[in-house]
Amino acid sequence: MWGPQPEAGPPPAPAPARESDSERMLRTLLGNLRGMAYRCPDEPHSPPMYVSPGVLELTGYAPEGFIGGHVFWRELIHPEDLQRVLETIHAALASRTAFTLAYRIHTRTGEERWVWERGMGIGESPDGAALLEGFITDITPFKRAEHRQAFLSSVSETLASSLDYEDTLAHVVQRAVPMLGEGCLLDMLEPDGSLRRLAVAHVDPTRAELAWELSRHYPQWREDPGGAGAVIRTGRTELLENVSDESFIQYAKDARHLELLRETGVTSVLTVPLHARGRTLGALTFFHCRAGRGYDREERLLAEDLARRAALAVDNARLYREAQLAVQLRDEFLSVASHELKTPLTPLHLKLSALSRELPRCCAGDTRSESLQRHVTVAQRQVHKMSTLINSLLDISRLSRGKLKLEPENTDLGEVLGEVSAWFAPEAVRVGSELRVEGEAHVSGWWDRLRLEQVVTNLLSNAIRYGAGRPIHARVAVVGARARLVVRDEGIGIPPEAQERIFGKFERAVSERHSGGLGLGLYITRSIVETMGGTIRVDSRPGHGSTFTVELPRFPIPETRR
Repeated sequence: MWGPQPEAGPPPAPAPARESDSERMLRTLLGNLRGMAYRCPDEPHSPPMYVSPGVLELTGYAPEGFIGGHVFWRELIHPEDLQRVLETIHAALASRTAFTLAYRIHTRTGEERWVWERGMGIGESPDGAALLEGFITDITPFKRAEHRQAFLSSVSETLASSLDYEDTLAHVVQRAVPMLGEGCLLDMLEPDGSLRRLAVAHVDPTRAELAWELSRHYPQWREDPGGAGAVIRTGRTELLENVSDESFIQYAKDARHLELLRETGVTSVLTVPLHARGRTLGALTFFHCRAGRGYDREERLLAEDLARRAALAVDNARLYREAQLAVQLRDEFLSVASHELKTPLTPLHLKLSALSRELPRCCAGDTRSESLQRHVTVAQRQVHKMSTLINSLLDISRLSRGKLKLEPENTDLGEVLGEVSAWFAPEAVRVGSELRVEGEAHVSGWWDRLRLEQVVTNLLSNAIRYGAGRPIHARVAVVGARARLVVRDEGIGIPPEAQERIFGKFERAVSERHSGGLGLGLYITRSIVETMGGTIRVDSRPGHGSTFTVELPRFPIPETRR
């Protein structure tokens, strides 16, 4: 055992340094990070020192491609964003501050993505180049949602800008391209079941004309087994992906039709119904002309949301047109009916007036004379009331058609108030009110006398009706270049919430049981006053009466020369 010792071999290799817990934790975190952490020099063609594994999911390129200098980040940045990105980074390095950016990149497959980057300078490399560290993550879903919301908001503004839905929908179709495909079609359902193509948009004008040609020569119908007709009939969205030549052959009606369909180059089609109030009004068709490009769930939801908004705009516009037609028919009926009703009232009024004059003479000494006179007076009052209602209907018809004409002349408002008050004095006495005329006796101006009488009549009539048998005050005055008419009663008053409403058509401050008339007097009064360039307002408290104040320019305001 004492024999010679063996020769010594080479020294053993040193054991690799053990990775600390903090280094292992950092590597694990960076490896599982959704996004890309990096360290790199601020040099155009210098490879980064570190790129985290998340870059593969983000760009389609492995970290080794960047570290080995085979792929450069700046080459992935969208050309329109590159200058802004570089300027922001250099400014942050110069000021030794952190920077934040959002910009677009192109992945290995050519897909465009939005990314968010946060970074800062950390000093210099041994060769003097500035070093950057940062993090980049994919924000494409957020940007797409942001763009879609902005798109829908813009579409809503367009749809609300006009009740001419055909024009506004044509603009919406144009905006849908390229947001929802290379092309978009809008087809509306006609009463006979045919589809009328209302708008076409395409990135290629030649193919847009092709879509018009297809609609002219091969119109669609609601009973069609597929396409817009089937979507309108069923009310369900239809998605055709990977449209093949076999699909064209099955759909084509003849050889020319097949030729035109092939020329469209369509590869995927999404058709959504325009549905409103239980009816399908038409269909929007979106399509791509690039192989492999289809419609995901988010794009389908966006298309359906757009269709809902478009359908609502169409429905509202049609309802408006129907309402306008109904109003026109109503006004025509009111005009004809009013004239027809007024025709027999004129001779009836004359006969009653003649009878009133004859009664004292022919029935002198007859005990029934006084009773007959009361009956005639009541009949005259009802005829006057009927005449007033008919005149109100005629005025409403004229106002609706913009045909309320004024014939101004030199008129004394004080004189008009005195005359109308004299007419109403017996009526005021009958209900227990005292009608007091105050203020200036003469206030002249350039007004339509008959319309001015109508204003005073309506205000005094209201005061007597709602004055609760208490005194009624009416006065006129001159206020600068304007004339003021004030009619005040001490009656039931008007609640605050009704004080604006009473100037509307067919509106009253109280229920119909407690009010006669059609609720048109104040509406007509305000219309006349505003046509004369004046204003009317009411001040009132329930139980304390109402004060109506009318102000009118005494003379026409001269037009300013331009």
